[in-house]
Amino acid sequence: MKIIGVSGFARSGKDLFARVAQNVLEKQGSKIEKYALAYELKNDLKDLIHNKVGIDVFTENTEEKNIIRPLLVAYGDVMRKVSMGKYWTNKIEQKIKQSNADVIFITDIRYDVYVEDECTWLQNKQGGKLVHITKFKQEPMPSGRRFSKNKIVKIYNSAANDHEMLNDPKVKSKAERQCINSIVQGSAADLIKLAMINVHSELMELSRKTNTIKFRAKRIYPGGGLYKRLDDVRLCMSIHDELIYEVPKEPEMIGNLVGLIKETMENNILHLKVPLRVKVRCGDVWGDLQEINNDNLYNEI
Repeated sequence: MKIIGVSGFARSGKDLFARVAQNVLEKQGSKIEKYALAYELKNDLKDLIHNKVGIDVFTENTEEKNIIRPLLVAYGDVMRKVSMGKYWTNKIEQKIKQSNADVIFITDIRYDVYVEDECTWLQNKQGGKLVHITKFKQEPMPSGRRFSKNKIVKIYNSAANDHEMLNDPKVKSKAERQCINSIVQGSAADLIKLAMINVHSELMELSRKTNTIKFRAKRIYPGGGLYKRLDDVRLCMSIHDELIYEVPKEPEMIGNLVGLIKETMENNILHLKVPLRVKVRCGDVWGDLQEINNDNLYNEI
């Protein structure tokens, strides 16, 4: 038996996906069953809502759905909290144990808060697969924007409410990934800026104390100022966590610069408990650089 959970915003096509997949698999001879956690939720409240509000809990009327949705969401959350996420999955699990289907679709997997919540229950306990459905429409890009001519943009279906947005597994995992990446990438960006400043200072100091390189040399005619074209070392660009320098093709000078830049970037930026490791690559063109170190420097060059 295989179990497939389907997640996505309301009206994104979860039931449609399950129906299409069911038709395809049944033609191949497989026995298919579909379950929904929402059905169990509505079944619990159908008498209460019908008696108090006069609305059929399984209504297809959008206005009536909007009226009863807050009650359904609140009740569903309460039962998940008191059972640590197990209340609704236990109901579905009983049906799965009694089923002899080849494939079971669960068309509304959403939550991943507790240890045995819907997503973890599906993937870890049942060994199922989670499929996320996203609905979008294609529209021409608004005119006046750069490169807007003949461009088509995708307008994605939005969440019905904040509760659905906060508990969608794909949206949640994306937000968590962005939070972690912002710290890592932000720190890397700060470090590479410090590296540029410190390497610049070390090159100026080396140029001032020795005659091995020329860096920020003064103009030879009146007017003063700095003249970059006389520099032996030029910072061409920075790319993410890389610094690209242009230097003369002289093995001895390259050896000195590799040692200075590597030492500065590894030890003279911040005093960290975890050491920074710097790899150095060298070549005639940026697209064909070979990694080098002090041991094989002269052989590589």
